[in-house]
Amino acid sequence: MTAQTTPNSSEQYETSARGIDAHAKFDWVSRQVESATPQPVQKMVFEELLLFVAKQQKLAGRICSCHEAVPSG
Repeated sequence: MTAQTTPNSSEQYETSARGIDAHAKFDWVSRQVESATPQPVQKMVFEELLLFVAKQQKLAGRICSCHEAVPSG
């Protein structure tokens, strides 16, 4: 098995995916760029998540996201 690396954060890439586990106070977010191994999960408040996604939109042509909404439905 060959380990895949994540592209440099200043590079443009075609697709980027987010896995979001939404909780009442924090969101747990994981990012996967292209077909690279998913990056470690980050804990952030909703406002930080919005800033994170806005930054990612500038780096990728297509953003995919899936989430698990626990208390927020």
